[in-house]
Amino acid sequence: MCSAIARHLKPGCRFVTVNNNSNHTTDDFTSTGKYGVIKKAHGPLIDGTPVDYIIFLDDGFLASTNYHLSVETHEMAFSNAGFRQVKWHNPELSSQIEQSNERDDWSEFLNHPPGGIYGMREMIHDEDPRIRKMFQEQLAKEGAVFNMPEEAYR
Repeated sequence: MCSAIARHLKPGCRFVTVNNNSNHTTDDFTSTGKYGVIKKAHGPLIDGTPVDYIIFLDDGFLASTNYHLSVETHEMAFSNAGFRQVKWHNPELSSQIEQSNERDDWSEFLNHPPGGIYGMREMIHDEDPRIRKMFQEQLAKEGAVFNMPEEAYR
């Protein structure tokens, strides 16, 4: 997935994605129920473990399965695809709620967020042909084609 995104993202652009919080422990999976979302793991939290998200709606619920990946696996995948400045952002309250008496109502969610946002900066590109060759080889291992236009290296 990361390689496909990298292939379609223009050099210098930013990629942002909402994702599962790799540090959210199974002990905290039901603590966010009062916010309308809980999670259920199908085994110990190792890379690839299915994790169900259950989102409660007014007229029922929505269930979706995600797969646990460690922080290290995420960072490796993004880095191998050529992204840099990968940063995890926990959810934050709006300034209106932050300054109101509702802030405490969100403490459990903020202390144990089920998800968050990964943000990363541009793909790595350089005039150095060794770097280009390294990316070509890495992407080839992943079954991807390196089709960065030549002008990205100028």
